[in-house]
Amino acid sequence: MGTLSRWRRWWTALLFALVVSGRSIAAPVEAAAIPVVVTIHPLSSIVKAVGGPLVRVETLLPPGASPHTFEPRPAHVRAVAEAQLVVAVGAGLDDWVLAIARSAKDAGILLASEHVIAAGMGRAFDDHEHDDTHGHSHGDIDPHVWLDPMVVKEAIAPAIAEALIQALPEHRRTIESHLQRFQQELDQLDAWIRERLASVGTGAFISYHAAWGYFADRYGLEHAASVAGFPGQEPSARWIAQVVQLARERGIKVVFAEPQLSPKAAETIAREIQGQVLLLDPLGGHGLAGRENYIDLMRYNTEMLVQAFALTQ
Repeated sequence: MGTLSRWRRWWTALLFALVVSGRSIAAPVEAAAIPVVVTIHPLSSIVKAVGGPLVRVETLLPPGASPHTFEPRPAHVRAVAEAQLVVAVGAGLDDWVLAIARSAKDAGILLASEHVIAAGMGRAFDDHEHDDTHGHSHGDIDPHVWLDPMVVKEAIAPAIAEALIQALPEHRRTIESHLQRFQQELDQLDAWIRERLASVGTGAFISYHAAWGYFADRYGLEHAASVAGFPGQEPSARWIAQVVQLARERGIKVVFAEPQLSPKAAETIAREIQGQVLLLDPLGGHGLAGRENYIDLMRYNTEMLVQAFALTQ
């Protein structure tokens, strides 16, 4: 019994030592993790890729919602107040978060669009991209900066990494390592997108709203028109007629809708051209299979465009 008792005491002590050792290794990362609030899911995915376990990310916009029409609730105000860093797009897309963030004394604010513009990678809306009766004006900065993987690689992800390094300077090497790995994944994504689009040839497409200019510019596509000038507002009958005529002239057989917005106008145009409606998703979201992280979201949208171009051939 004495030998067995000593064995149990030794084994218990060993288990305790292993547990304590494990905690001592994990504790620095857990203690360092900072609360980050992000407005839209793609930016949330990018923050997680760069920050890893050093960040606790909360996304304000739920799946299926549009940042153009979203109204924050008291719970969102509390989340921003408790954040150490707030990451938003800016350029008019999600400015509803700015008043909240600026009232939170300890929260730093990172606007992705500002870093894109500073890097010389911003673009303006084109006249043909929207209904002239409402929406954005010619020359306004297009805020949909995350829909170009190379803009994410060269401007957005590095800006997020620098903000995290400022908050956690002792973890600089870890953050820089995460950034480098993510940038490599973006290079691989870029090569894959080019290969997939090359399989059907470049073409013209009609999106639901003017979100895809960056993507089209990067990959040599023609964003022929958008159905709605401003999300949440129905396009005019005159504009729908113009889009129908354009689609017929260009042989376009697909009109894209978006899961965050009503598809009615897109369905109307598709009926008129005897075409069909497919979904481009600029946002994705948690719980949406195949669209939960940034890389998968961009792969999904590429496949939708490939399918549309194949039908137009």
